[in-house]
Amino acid sequence: MNRPTLERFEILAEVLNSDQDDSVQLDAAVLELAAVFVPELRPEVWIARLDEIGHEAAALLRAGNGPPVPQLIDFLARDQGYFGREPFVFEDPNNSFLNEVLVRRTGLPIALAVVYLEVGRRAGVALEGLAFPGRFLVRATDDSSLIIDPFVGELVSTPGIETMLVDFANGDARYDPRVIPPSSKREILHRMLNNLKQLYVHTKAWEHVLACCTHILLLAPDSASEYYIRGSVYESLECVPAAIADYERFLGLAPQDPNSKAVQAKLVALRRVQPTVH
Repeated sequence: MNRPTLERFEILAEVLNSDQDDSVQLDAAVLELAAVFVPELRPEVWIARLDEIGHEAAALLRAGNGPPVPQLIDFLARDQGYFGREPFVFEDPNNSFLNEVLVRRTGLPIALAVVYLEVGRRAGVALEGLAFPGRFLVRATDDSSLIIDPFVGELVSTPGIETMLVDFANGDARYDPRVIPPSSKREILHRMLNNLKQLYVHTKAWEHVLACCTHILLLAPDSASEYYIRGSVYESLECVPAAIADYERFLGLAPQDPNSKAVQAKLVALRRVQPTVH
């Protein structure tokens, strides 16, 4: 892991974990995440690009006569071409990196949602992220009935939202905006890192899996599951002291977890092979 980017992310996570979330802009935070894996990335270049797109969107909205949210969708999806393309390659990490999404004009739903949120902010359209299961959406802050699917580039109807909920709830579900709070910046970063972690597990890029776990733990320091996953990767890479430390932390956080007995057995075996300093 690149030490300077890790240190910057540590500072960012400390702010996001405090009550000072408003002092961090989402675009800068998401670009900082991308810099974890692309250390040469220059965030100011891509922030300037978002400024340009936001300026165009603001001018369009000032000249238009219709409601701002549909106009913004038309501008980003139709005029600018930001939407999900098929066949979609989940294994491509560029679909999560905001700089690449801005260049290629496609990406994961949550990465496209960041484009909507940040262009909307610059154009004076108040939007918020909505962590739906299976698909990250965007909602108008002042009208909870206006839900955008950034991957498709369209508004989603209330019946459509309820269908999504039913698919994941295996039963009846009613869309109630009061019980689905907007995602915080910390939660958005956490979800993006988790997407990358799943991708890197699938491709067996273990060093990147470790980076994802480490940065998730900066955002969620009491996440027992992340210590378990990172400990498992360290164990597979024969990083015995690090594996022991993470497994011990896992047991301290989740002693009743179904995996606890297996982890206790792993610890016994790892302590046998851990080198002793005389």
